[in-house]
Amino acid sequence: NAISFHLGNGCSVTCVKDNQSIDTSMGYTPLAGVPMATRSGDIDPAIPVELAAREGYTWQEVSDILNSRSGLYGLTGSSDSLYVEKGFLKQEKEAKLAFQIFCYSLKKFLGSYTAVLDNQVDCIIFTGGIGENSRVLHQV
Repeated sequence: NAISFHLGNGCSVTCVKDNQSIDTSMGYTPLAGVPMATRSGDIDPAIPVELAAREGYTWQEVSDILNSRSGLYGLTGSSDSLYVEKGFLKQEKEAKLAFQIFCYSLKKFLGSYTAVLDNQVDCIIFTGGIGENSRVLHQV
C-alpha cells in the first residue's frame, strides 16, 4: 500500500492499495485536488458561480482565473515553487501563507488516504520537481 505525491507545476496524490490505484486527488480535470503553480485545487463549487453572478466574469474568464491565475501564483504573484519555498523560509507573509495552504492540502490527502488504507501504509512516494527536491516540504 502506498500514497504517491506527484508535486510539480501540476500536482496529484494517488492512493494505492494492493498495487492498484484506488483513488486520486484529481477529478474530471486536473483543476481539482492540491493547489498547484497556477491552478486553484479544490474550492467551494459556489465560487465560480459567485464570480460570474456578482463580479460579472464570463465562464471563460472564470476558467482562466481557476486554471492560470490561482494556486501559488494567485497567492504570491509567482508560480515558482522555489520562490515560494525561499519566501516561506524568510517568513515572507504571502509565501508563508501559500506554502502553508499547499502543505495543509497535502496533509489532508495523506490523512484521508491513510484512513482508506486502514492505517496500513507501506511507503510514501514523492515525485515531480517539488516532491523530489523540496527538503522543507519533506520536513513539514
